[in-house]
Amino acid sequence: MHKGLEQLLSQFLKRSWHHINDERLAGVLRPPIWVIDLAEKRLGFWDAHKRTMGISIELMLNHSEAEVLEVLKHEMAHQYADEVLKSGEHGDETPHGSAFRHACHRLGIGHSARFQPQSEPPPLLRRIQKLLKLAESQNRHEAEAAMAKARALMEKYELDIGLEETEYRYTFLGKPRGRRSAPDKIIGAILASFFHVQIIWIPSRSLIHEKRLWLMEASGTTTSLEIAEYVYAYLAHEMEWLWLEHRRAHPGVSGRSLKNDFLVGLLLGLQQKLAEEEQASSDNASKSLIHLKREKLRGFFEQRHPSRRTSRGGSYRETDSFHAGLDKGRDLDLKKGLRGTKGGTRRLASG
Repeated sequence: MHKGLEQLLSQFLKRSWHHINDERLAGVLRPPIWVIDLAEKRLGFWDAHKRTMGISIELMLNHSEAEVLEVLKHEMAHQYADEVLKSGEHGDETPHGSAFRHACHRLGIGHSARFQPQSEPPPLLRRIQKLLKLAESQNRHEAEAAMAKARALMEKYELDIGLEETEYRYTFLGKPRGRRSAPDKIIGAILASFFHVQIIWIPSRSLIHEKRLWLMEASGTTTSLEIAEYVYAYLAHEMEWLWLEHRRAHPGVSGRSLKNDFLVGLLLGLQQKLAEEEQASSDNASKSLIHLKREKLRGFFEQRHPSRRTSRGGSYRETDSFHAGLDKGRDLDLKKGLRGTKGGTRRLASG
């Protein structure tokens, strides 16, 4: 590794570590010995015996500052558990036991740190996927019935899991982007309003190129995050496909501005459709319980981001392209987003 690059990354880690230690942990930790980790299969580590902390060079070169800081906090939680709470002195304490969970709470990351992909979908998702395959039927009434049942099952999950059993995690959706477009913001609003997740846009930068970046972070239960990922990936694909279809039907329509108008209309049409479906399907009792669970999720979110605010959608122009998108959005079906393969997400895990 080039000495200048190593020095730059080391200085960033040391400076960030001191800032987090002072801000979140009242400065109780002692500085570790730092390593720029060249290993390919881990993003970070903490070695209590050698008092060594390492962060992956691949992570720092290819991911945003915000993502690097999440891994750093995870490793600092291990350090806090070992050196302040003395977790190693308790024979039954596991690496991610009660001491570690307490440290994560202090650092605002949640004891599960980052949402992890599961090798097998949870039972709820498997049941939803089976219903959504039926929703592909050419028989309109059969398809609508299957889709309605799938949505009801998603709501039932929220009602069946008690408040005390609810555990929250978080993940980043999509790639870091240089700007937040109006369609980006509306997608975030759709996920937050109808899919039981909390959305926030986190400002960050590239460590090497100093380029400003934005990340969309979603918080929620494991199942809610799985569903949000499906929906996000589906919308990202469908937006591009429907825009190309619209251009083929209207050869004179092109350009970034008209594309933005079309996509905004598309997403607002979908948003209206989902709002109407939700209003028709929910009773007062279920709405009350879901509201309580959203308040609990909001508590997790605010503990993680004490000084942040959620973002509202941007302004838009009511052009012909906008109204064409609005009509398409009212007909858009999320079944493929819930059924298809996951994509467009960035997941991190550390030890």
